[in-house]
Amino acid sequence: MGIRQILTRDFLLTFAAQLTFSFSLFVLIPTIPIYLSRIGTAEAEIGILIGTSSVSSLILRPFIGRALLTTPERNLMFMGALFFIFCSIAYLFLSPFWPFLMIRVFQGFGFALFYTASTTFIANISPEAHRGQSLSYFFLAFNFAFALAPSFGMFLINQFNFTLLFLVCAALSLSSLFLSTRLEKRAANVPEASATEDRSFLSR
Repeated sequence: MGIRQILTRDFLLTFAAQLTFSFSLFVLIPTIPIYLSRIGTAEAEIGILIGTSSVSSLILRPFIGRALLTTPERNLMFMGALFFIFCSIAYLFLSPFWPFLMIRVFQGFGFALFYTASTTFIANISPEAHRGQSLSYFFLAFNFAFALAPSFGMFLINQFNFTLLFLVCAALSLSSLFLSTRLEKRAANVPEASATEDRSFLSR
């Protein structure tokens, strides 16, 4: 009975959205350094450009957590997917260093928005007695993408070219955006934030 309570329509939609979104991220892990190297980017700059998205994601996450108190999760997932679509297309036209750096920053924002919102949504729609089990199933989407997407990315650049790689990233992000729009606007059991609980520095 527990598995039926977990695998609801919204859970499966969010799982699929997270899978396609994560694929669009992880296909770039082995391929972006190769792309930057081929267009003549210095090794030190490659390291900065690769790490920038992670730094921007970490900076934004606390603010996303606060925004989720009042904003539907699917709205932030939608925004995160939009960021990824924009960045995937921008890769085709922008060259290092500074324009590319800004794209990496925006991609970090997109990852923070989508991943934080999707995980929160799953936690909110899961039965309390099965929340841990539900989240463990959900994180399989992330694991599957991490296991398969890098090899897929290398296949694309070896058999085709970087243009197709970035277009595939955009298509995957578009799929996650579409799936996000099919979710309920607000998870049913989201707790309301009370004034007495509002004590963090982010609220000031």
